[in-house]
Amino acid sequence: MSTMLAILEKAGLHVQVRAGDRLRVSPATRITPELDAMIRTHKRAIVDEYRAAHPATIAELQARGALPAGEWREIPAPDWAPPEAPGYPRRWFIGPEGRIVSIT
Repeated sequence: MSTMLAILEKAGLHVQVRAGDRLRVSPATRITPELDAMIRTHKRAIVDEYRAAHPATIAELQARGALPAGEWREIPAPDWAPPEAPGYPRRWFIGPEGRIVSIT
């Protein structure tokens, strides 16, 4: 089964997700009416798939307000972490004063 990103890439399209979960699909000249309908209908799934394939950097997470200012580094999930919800991967970070934060 092909993913939506794979279908768009196979059609010669480049996908980016911008702030506010805005999709940028280019070049516009390659977007057929069928692909346009797929993109509009499945925007949330395309955004989720893109984010899973391209995890945000710490700087991007801070710019979005998901992580406070300071020095952070990604860590494996702690032993005490609750299980992840299907389709919502969780990332763990340790920052100033040993503060541990999770982001989905």
